[in-house]
Amino acid sequence: EPQAIASATVYSQPGNVLYDNGPLVNSPGTGAGGADESILQTLLGMNTYGLGHQVDAGNRVADDFTVTNPQGWYVNSIVFFAYQTGSPLTSTLTAVNYRIWDGPPGDPASHVIYGDPIANRLASSSWSGIYRVTDANSGSDTTRPIMASTVGAGVFLPPGGYWLDWQTDGDLGSGPWAPLLAITDVITTGNGLQFSGGNWHVAVDSGTLTQQGFPFLLVGCAPQELPWLTTTPISGTTASGAASVAALTFDATGLVVGTYTGTLCVVSDDPLKSAATVPLTMTVDPAVDLTLAKTAQPDPVPVGGTLTYTLVVTNHGPATATLATLIDTLPSEVTYQSATPELGTCSQASGVVTCDLGDIAVGGTVSVEIVVTAPPNSMIITNTAQVAALEFDLFPGDNTATLATEVKLYTLFLPI
Repeated sequence: EPQAIASATVYSQPGNVLYDNGPLVNSPGTGAGGADESILQTLLGMNTYGLGHQVDAGNRVADDFTVTNPQGWYVNSIVFFAYQTGSPLTSTLTAVNYRIWDGPPGDPASHVIYGDPIANRLASSSWSGIYRVTDANSGSDTTRPIMASTVGAGVFLPPGGYWLDWQTDGDLGSGPWAPLLAITDVITTGNGLQFSGGNWHVAVDSGTLTQQGFPFLLVGCAPQELPWLTTTPISGTTASGAASVAALTFDATGLVVGTYTGTLCVVSDDPLKSAATVPLTMTVDPAVDLTLAKTAQPDPVPVGGTLTYTLVVTNHGPATATLATLIDTLPSEVTYQSATPELGTCSQASGVVTCDLGDIAVGGTVSVEIVVTAPPNSMIITNTAQVAALEFDLFPGDNTATLATEVKLYTLFLPI
């Protein structure tokens, strides 16, 4: 009786798939035990379950892909698919080697840019949850369970076209075989190649003699160009069980108001740890640069005399200052008389003058005159005021103005 899916370890596809050269499944859920099926369509004249890419026979298969992201791809791992006829649902595959080319394998103008035909890069292999069957034995045939084999990569690929060729080894006498793509009612499924007999040639179905493609997955991260983001450091080594900290700096200099999004790629050379993608969002709010200047007349002021403070608020932009507010904390020694704004309204309570100036356009200024009575004694009095708006202020240090004024007792000498 077919082994149920629940009792087998089934491969789980990672979430960070950059590229899928499939489809491999053309009949989901119709297989024994509820498995998916990759159906060879014999009713269309097709006759090939898979093509050999065995290590012991020196066979290989290849297919192409294109890196479409303008900033390239970080490929953390690759998933290949293979089966050995008569295998259990526990993988019998033991080795995978591969190469990445800048053109078709075997073409004199092509070059290997990563990998080699010897090194075993297999990290894990488990049943994919798929059986390779024909349309005649769909639902019952379990002799060809397809395994998903994850191999390490850790390579950056700039935009452009590439070819991938690979070879698989296993414990059983059959194969390993590379299953062909399965597309319902389609007999030409791709532009794959096979190396056998010492030469590369077109991978074809033996029944229809049409060219076929091979399934594989590229797993990793597609970086984005984010000029407003700086990461420190950009690389390093993290020991097993340890943690590393990276500082992210967001810089809105020169950016217009709005929301900016991107993705941070965190990749490693561990094929069993999928590359992590961290969504990033930066909101650029309207910003202003308010300045506050203050003068006092007269200075010095006679004891008991009238002193006028003039405060000038300027908005240097780049945005309109919304609901600007000026707060002036008067010296405790003076007596408040009045406050007159050029724009808006002012009120006074317990020696604190508050002026609601409204909106100030870029380049605009608003002045406020505050009149007080100087104290009856000689002294230095200090007045501090500050201004703010709803927007973020680029240079808050010049939003506050403090002024010291001398209160002086004048002596009048009259002739006698």
